[in-house]
Amino acid sequence: MSTADTLSINAAGTYHVIISNGCEALSDTVNVTLENMPPVIAMPDQFTLCQGNSEILDPGVSGVTYDWSDGTHDPHSHSECCRYVQPHGYKCLR
Repeated sequence: MSTADTLSINAAGTYHVIISNGCEALSDTVNVTLENMPPVIAMPDQFTLCQGNSEILDPGVSGVTYDWSDGTHDPHSHSECCRYVQPHGYKCLR
């Protein structure tokens, strides 16, 4: 399957690894299951932002891709939104 020191996976299954340094070999196994539960987003429904102030919106979910919109455009169109990809930050798609 691979001889690299890491393995990128995207499916459930049982994965085995054997490592050796020429003198001895060690092995291990991991069982991977998929969780199909959507992430829980932890943001308030609304809050008040005072004129001239700024606020950081943080849904509190890591390892996912974000598509932000200010509500004036369809957030699913990707034509006028900023995408936040952790840990890289915002990239505006215009």
